[in-house]
Amino acid sequence: MLEEKVQKYLAEHYEVEEWEAKDVMENKGSFYLLLIWGIFEQKYFPGKNNNVFNKIKKMKNNFKIYDCYNDFSQIALSFYDTFKDDNRWQKLDIDILSNKKNDVFNNIRCKKREDLSEIEIIRFGLFIIYRYRNNIFHGMKEAINFNQYTKEIEDCVNLLIAYLKGVK
Repeated sequence: MLEEKVQKYLAEHYEVEEWEAKDVMENKGSFYLLLIWGIFEQKYFPGKNNNVFNKIKKMKNNFKIYDCYNDFSQIALSFYDTFKDDNRWQKLDIDILSNKKNDVFNNIRCKKREDLSEIEIIRFGLFIIYRYRNNIFHGMKEAINFNQYTKEIEDCVNLLIAYLKGVK
């Protein structure tokens, strides 16, 4: 069976017990994030050569999140509170965050919570999801470590679902 083969390979590759590899495989949050991200990307950023990062950065306040805005903003603001801390911000991804093109997100992060507009909360929430998604799919995070990000990954999935359900 494929699952057993993958479990055994992961255990060997990461030099852990098979039960540890199985534990990571049973945590489906990363898989769900990739599934829901695909729906989000197809719906809002269709086509080839789209730069989701730049499109999030340039979002205008020409839409409203309806029923789900409270759910969305609650999760997005919890990410905002987390990443106000410079060390956490740097750990998100030092290379991309040190780039000048990310000033818009750093400027949002440096604002007072009460001064944030709806569009800034939306941009920041989507940016954090984008970073987690990239770190999982392309990044330096090894699969064996996914379980230590379970809450953050679940928050990303919930945030995307709130966005998808709420944007009309």
